[in-house]
Amino acid sequence: MVYIQHADSLTALGETQASWRGLSEGRVALERRSVPHVEGEDLVPQAWLYDTQVEGRPRWWGHLERLRQALPDRPWGSESYPIYVTSSNYGIDYLFELSIDRETEAVRRWATPHHLVSEIREAFGWGPNVTIYSHACVTGQLGLLQAERAVSSGRAEQALVFSFDFLSPFVIGGFHSLKILNEGMPAPYHDGESGSIGLGEGRLQWSLGRNPVISASNRRCCSMKCTTLRPMHRMVPGSVRSLSY
Repeated sequence: MVYIQHADSLTALGETQASWRGLSEGRVALERRSVPHVEGEDLVPQAWLYDTQVEGRPRWWGHLERLRQALPDRPWGSESYPIYVTSSNYGIDYLFELSIDRETEAVRRWATPHHLVSEIREAFGWGPNVTIYSHACVTGQLGLLQAERAVSSGRAEQALVFSFDFLSPFVIGGFHSLKILNEGMPAPYHDGESGSIGLGEGRLQWSLGRNPVISASNRRCCSMKCTTLRPMHRMVPGSVRSLSY
């Protein structure tokens, strides 16, 4: 059996407890905002986090640092403590800027998943055992399943899933130009001629292990239940179990 031993998150609704409370109360963090750098009156559904100010780094870098500070102290990135970094876009705005002017060396370090994760590893003191995933909407789930497989097979003592997605003019403008990010709020089961997705920011980390242990700092937010995952070969829809505390 594989257990979620530590969890920490931030959404537009707030930190872990605030997000859980908001979701359980049916709150919606999406707000209709203008499309950056696009003329017109379209207001499309977006959910932003607050900016963090870290000199010389992206506006969202501070959110990653806060994730790192909340982690249990382990030799992350070593042979027995692999890391799975997941994001659907990483620093794609910087990649777009670099594609326009390849001499813009100042943004190269954030422009590709490889360069960005290298910066994260160096800043956080992680080892080289890091796997990068970017597979659109299933990215986080894929990282979680691969981490579960590593622990359940005995290849890892613990595994860390480090996930984040941040909005940018390129991301919002791209979906808007494809006409799938529109003025209406998301209503996936509405029978209409048009509709819209919603775009939001967030970051999350889960550490998985074989022991049902929750760190003291997370026991408050996990006081109701702790999800456990069955081994990969026995996982089927609906097979996620809950262990009450």
